[in-house]
Amino acid sequence: MLNDDQKEYLKSILEHAQYAYTTYEKERTGEFLENYKRSLKTAKEIFESYLDIGQDDPWFVERWDAINREFAMFENLEKQVSVEQATKEAALNRQFAYSERAMNKTIVPISKAIREIKFPIELEIKGEKYSTTNCWEARHFMTMDALAYLILKKLGFPRKAQTIFDSVEEIEKRDELLKSEDILTEHKLEENLVSSFKNTKYWVKFESEFFREFTGKQLETQQITDLLTETACKFTLSYPVLLKDENKKITEKKYRVSFHTSFFTLAYIDALNKNDKTKRRTFYAFFNTGLGECFVNNLLAKGYDMFDTKKFYSLPSLAQMFFRKFILHHSHFGPIHKPLEEIRKGLNLTIKGDSDLISYLRQKVFDPLKEKGGISNYQVKKELGDWWICFQRSDRKYQIYQQQLKAPEKKKMQLKDKRLKSSQLQGDEIAKVNGIKKWPEEADEY
Repeated sequence: MLNDDQKEYLKSILEHAQYAYTTYEKERTGEFLENYKRSLKTAKEIFESYLDIGQDDPWFVERWDAINREFAMFENLEKQVSVEQATKEAALNRQFAYSERAMNKTIVPISKAIREIKFPIELEIKGEKYSTTNCWEARHFMTMDALAYLILKKLGFPRKAQTIFDSVEEIEKRDELLKSEDILTEHKLEENLVSSFKNTKYWVKFESEFFREFTGKQLETQQITDLLTETACKFTLSYPVLLKDENKKITEKKYRVSFHTSFFTLAYIDALNKNDKTKRRTFYAFFNTGLGECFVNNLLAKGYDMFDTKKFYSLPSLAQMFFRKFILHHSHFGPIHKPLEEIRKGLNLTIKGDSDLISYLRQKVFDPLKEKGGISNYQVKKELGDWWICFQRSDRKYQIYQQQLKAPEKKKMQLKDKRLKSSQLQGDEIAKVNGIKKWPEEADEY
């Protein structure tokens, strides 16, 4: 049996372990968790050394059993903390793209695989002329995402939406000024290179390693150079620009790029790396056109959507372009319905047969998106003689929307009231409105 002094000693050991646990609960840091672990381990070892003389003492047995239960609970706690820490580290390691919406909505996917295309190619998009001097595929969108991230990082990721321009007329005047620049991009020193773009306000620089980390693509430096060169191709198009109206509200206006213009001018400097005697290439992207500054303007006005680059860029190219065109900037969080013909045109596909196209889209778009979590489900329907694709988004925007639904009851009522205003389109069947076939969904964002 234990004497009073032994009980007091063991009691102090238990109190020390309890204090260590209380401190950890308050601070919740790895340091205090380790301290609690040491205290608990010490308490167990000391109690274990008293087993021979205390095993018949109810006071001792009760506390010995409590220590063993506590030790088992600690092991579960340690596993839980380890999982939480791994989740936090994974979140910190995630790279998010800030993908500019106007680019995603406006630029037409043109595949290099279509060999008969000769550039510049001219198209008509919704009654407006569109022209480009090069193909534009998922990798070119990805390159613009990387540049968008860099420019926002350089500008400090502004929290408040702001614009560079006040009107389309101001953009046109600025474009004229930028056109007058006499630019030479071959320089050995950065200061000389930057000074040659004397009127350029927005530019970024980076090295190959950033591009590899951002995209997850293990490309050689020359491959990155070629990709940037292709992405700096030229367009004529009507570009959506976010501008403030007379009420200081940001709205969309169209800026017509009537002559071939690129988003940016590419330059680079090769310097000898003293450590391994190899050339190290530093890239520069100068947004020195009206179109380029419109791109920056829209980013500052928060005209972008975000996604996880590692998850998104691992999708097949066509699935990426579909997500950009038909999901990313879409404001509707219920089922989205799109006619097959609209998808064909939006992705600029040449597959003519509906059944062949549906099979191709299942394989290259819908099944990969479902597997990666871009959509939760999809259906192919034929209504009133036309094929429709119905799909439910499940990306970050949808998750935010689901969180909003869990907000206080007042907000839920507002959402409910908003839906009731258009109750005639709330069914899940196609309907004709003013002679036009429509599905019950909201219009695309901005």
